[in-house]
Amino acid sequence: MIGRPIAQLPERGISIGISGKNVDLDYWQRILRSGARDGASGAGPGVPVSVDLKAEEAVLLGRFYTDVSVGVTGTSPQWRGTVQSREAVGGFQWDGAGAGKLTARFKKWRRPDKASSDAEPGEILKELPALDIVVDDFTVGARRFGRLDVQAHNEGGIWRLDRIELLNPYGSLSGNGQWQISNANRTQLDFTLDSSDVGKLLDRLGYGGAVRGGSATLKGKIGWNGPPTELDYATLSGEMKLDASKGQFVKLDPGAGKLLGLISLQGLPRRFSLDFGDVFSEGFGFDAIHGKMTVKSGLMHTDRLQIEGPAARVVMRGDADLKHETQNLNVTVQPELGGSAALGIAVVNPLAGVATLLAHKLLQNPLNKVFSFEYLVTGKWDDPKVEKISRSATPGSASPELPNPSNSTGASNESAQQ
Repeated sequence: MIGRPIAQLPERGISIGISGKNVDLDYWQRILRSGARDGASGAGPGVPVSVDLKAEEAVLLGRFYTDVSVGVTGTSPQWRGTVQSREAVGGFQWDGAGAGKLTARFKKWRRPDKASSDAEPGEILKELPALDIVVDDFTVGARRFGRLDVQAHNEGGIWRLDRIELLNPYGSLSGNGQWQISNANRTQLDFTLDSSDVGKLLDRLGYGGAVRGGSATLKGKIGWNGPPTELDYATLSGEMKLDASKGQFVKLDPGAGKLLGLISLQGLPRRFSLDFGDVFSEGFGFDAIHGKMTVKSGLMHTDRLQIEGPAARVVMRGDADLKHETQNLNVTVQPELGGSAALGIAVVNPLAGVATLLAHKLLQNPLNKVFSFEYLVTGKWDDPKVEKISRSATPGSASPELPNPSNSTGASNESAQQ
């Protein structure tokens, strides 16, 4: 016994009781693993072992858990146990044969905020075993993902993520992929994200008040250098497709959901408000959003991201640098003027109003095309520079060639105020 009175010893086997203020489980894991490789584990097959650990703070996989109580029993290499702490509650089984397999069922698991200064995540992750893990309430920081289901196995230096599922009342993420541990050290992931209420899903992910309502599907195949737990924007590459409907972008606070703010045009009210009042600055409602994006070394490109709304149609094309948070985008805005213009004319001249409304429908929104505007948006996401390029006669009119966002300083403030 360590740190507690000696209790009655078992008739057979080994019983270990540990109580302490701080316990480094990663350290003891390395010691035991080294002893097992050297044939000096101290408990051979068939010898029952039980461990009862209580600590104010314990380090596991480079993270600090608090108010920890762990009970482990079994005979090498088969173990089972329970965990109780502020961050995690549940049970697990460990099969040490071969590369090992961890099976766990947890009521909750919240990643601890505090990390060990001695932690070497790369070394820890290189030894990941096969995983069969279900967590009913999975949380990372302010992000409440919901139910987590992970199935994975190690295969000759490649950690294959056979299945990952995240599920909560407002959305689900499903996917699979792999982590090339040796040589390239690269993660690849195929995923589908579905949401029945985008606004409430974003609330759970820490972006409260960004969107009201809306449904969406985002599909993608992406990859980056490094482990699955550390997304590296500088090496991110792949492609994604977005389809969304029936929602509204709510006015965002500066710095919150920057990429979302880019899509919603929330950062551009200074320029756009001169043309369209509060259509964008106070929240842009949308009926549909469609677009495809490609990413290469952290540079995201779209040939056409289209937002259809009751107030306007917006078409975006160009680039966004995910690492440096800069942009070079061509944005075409076609305000929905046809129907309202016809009604206005009808008040003055009913016959002319009917004719205008018929022309609006038969000629496929000609007034929208006449009053469309085109802009070049450059600079930082949180400080965009907007320059009006032209008033397009048709939505398909030619646009100027866009410079590389990493080389651009954007249009001048004077242009943005014009």
